[in-house]
Amino acid sequence: MFGTITWNEKYSIGIEEIDSQHKKLFEILNSYYKNLVDSKTIGVTNDVMKDTINNLIDYATYHFREEEKLMNSIQGVDFSSHFRQHQDFCLKVATLKGKTFLGNDVSFELFDFVKDWLINHILVSDQQIGKALQINTTENTII
Repeated sequence: MFGTITWNEKYSIGIEEIDSQHKKLFEILNSYYKNLVDSKTIGVTNDVMKDTINNLIDYATYHFREEEKLMNSIQGVDFSSHFRQHQDFCLKVATLKGKTFLGNDVSFELFDFVKDWLINHILVSDQQIGKALQINTTENTII
């Protein structure tokens, strides 16, 4: 599908639990896209769209909590910028969700935002978590 995103190893940060959660976010986002396309062609209901948006938001929130727990466990690295990115994401998605539920059709805008944000966030910010964890683990290894 044109708008979907496919997992490949360039998105891996080397932490299986986080990579697995990222894959799940890709799946949910791809399901959202499929429902968007189907809503235009076969009339997927508004309730299905609302459920898909809520599922995406709920899982992203869960993922951010898990990622933030991991970041808090890494010694000597300031992830405050990363935390702010999560907060900014949630604020933007909540704003778009609100517009959708008020009857404005921002569903493709929501998809594009989440897709672009997720890809960029994984490729830049989340890669730093993997690197910091590797460095932290190496420094704390007793020989």
